[in-house]
Amino acid sequence: MENGLMSRIWSWFRADHAELEGVDLHGSDLGGANLHGAQLRNADLRETNLTGAVLTHADLRGADLSGAFLLLADMRGADLSGAVLTGANLEGADLRGARLPKDVPTANAAAPPAPASGAEPPASSSPRDSG
Repeated sequence: MENGLMSRIWSWFRADHAELEGVDLHGSDLGGANLHGAQLRNADLRETNLTGAVLTHADLRGADLSGAFLLLADMRGADLSGAVLTGANLEGADLRGARLPKDVPTANAAAPPAPASGAEPPASSSPRDSG
């Protein structure tokens, strides 16, 4: 199918709770697609456009999202454990409640990032009285 036509199809496509484990969507344009709760374990999503896509509660464990565009994607509650996000653009993505790979900074998540291993918390500015 012509790539331009596929782009138009995915822009309105609803695949909520779809079983897409191991699917090869490398370089596809899935901008705006509704993939709520989709099973995308071990999927090849390298360089895929997922701008504005709904990936709430999606299972993306082990998926390869290298170089993917996830700008403004709704990824609340998604499981990205073991996913590869090298070079992925997550600007403005909603990652609240998402389970992220250990090597990904959590700046966009709801909780503040944990201190780096071995880093000590900042010292208090005033000593506490002991008694």
